[in-house]
Order: sequence, then structure tokens, then C-alpha cells
Amino acid sequence: MLAYDFPGQATAVHAFDLVPLYMNNASDAIALIKKFDKGLIPASEVTALASSIATPVTPTYQAYLGGFAAQGDPNSIMDAAVASAPSRTTAVPGPTLGSVTDVSSAG
Repeated sequence: MLAYDFPGQATAVHAFDLVPLYMNNASDAIALIKKFDKGLIPASEVTALASSIATPVTPTYQAYLGGFAAQGDPNSIMDAAVASAPSRTTAVPGPTLGSVTDVSSAG
């Protein structure tokens, strides 16, 4: 399980985690965001948002989810070229789930 909150709660709306999953570069992200945001995010913010996702999130996120899809272990295809992702954990039940992988600017 993971909590996607990047770069923050205001922009991490439902299904926004699909942008870094399917993008190859910032231009792809800009196109995806503009296609689905229905003009709610100003163009200058779309560009800044796309750039903020491209480098720190996309390579690790794609490798992490690709490893999970291919091998059942999200850490299985991580390599030296990709920043290390947190190890897989088991969610802790409660009023909100704890111990889940956190994709956010805070860590």
C-alpha cells in the first residue's frame, strides 16, 4: 500500500499518481495534467508541477511499481541509477492505515 501525496495534498488528487507512472518527461506530464484538470490549474502552475514530478519522483516511482507488477516485490528492479525507495512494509490497521509507503515531498 502507498499514500501518494506529492507534491502536496492540494495537488495530489484522486488518480494524480498516474501522471508520473505514465510520463517520460515534463512535457508528457504537462499534456496529461492539461488534459484532465479542466483548466482548474493555471498554466504556470502546471509547468512547475510537471517539472517537480519529473526528476525526483518519476524514475523511482516507475521502477517501484514496475517491480511490483513484474515480480510481486516493489524493490526487485531498483538499481543504482534510481534512488532507493523504502522497503515494502505491511500496513498497520487503525482509524487510518499506518506504515504505508509515502510518496510525498516530505519523505
